[in-house]
Amino acid sequence: MAVDMIRTVLVGIDPVYIDKEDLEILAAAQNISEEMRYFANKNDELQKEIDILIENLNDGWVIYERTLYWFSSEVASWMDAQKNCELEGANLLSAESVEEQLFVSTEVQNLKKVYWIGVFKDKGGTWKWLSGKIASETYWNYYEPNREPNHDCIAMSFDCYYNKCWMAVKCDLPINYVCKKVPKDTWL
Repeated sequence: MAVDMIRTVLVGIDPVYIDKEDLEILAAAQNISEEMRYFANKNDELQKEIDILIENLNDGWVIYERTLYWFSSEVASWMDAQKNCELEGANLLSAESVEEQLFVSTEVQNLKKVYWIGVFKDKGGTWKWLSGKIASETYWNYYEPNREPNHDCIAMSFDCYYNKCWMAVKCDLPINYVCKKVPKDTWL
């Protein structure tokens, strides 16, 4: 009797099950049940991610091109700024395109503050992103990078022209910072 009820449900889903043996019907029902559990769990995971995104947006995060940015109102050294970003599941900004650099520099100019970004000078004197990638596309402000000793981190100034906002400063200065949170696969 129970198998007949299951068969009726399965045939409603796909008529191919009408002539199947009882064991095949039960196996198909088991598979569908497992798929439903999987999708229910996936739905729960996505709902948690949605809740986190909503909370982030309510906390002042800004969306640009499917990525979240947070322009801090607090100040910190470059290293502490990176740690603070990590606590938010993010990193100091790494601008991956001219358009992204323009978006961030426009926000910085509107906020009229100086912000740390995720570029530093390594021991060999090469400017790199936190990822280790060389900062080949640069946006140096006039007279930058300067030659001052220990000016090994980059901040973005609000006083700049033509998207050229980077300045080399001492890493221990207390400055605002920009965190960038890239989408998780579950967001897409």
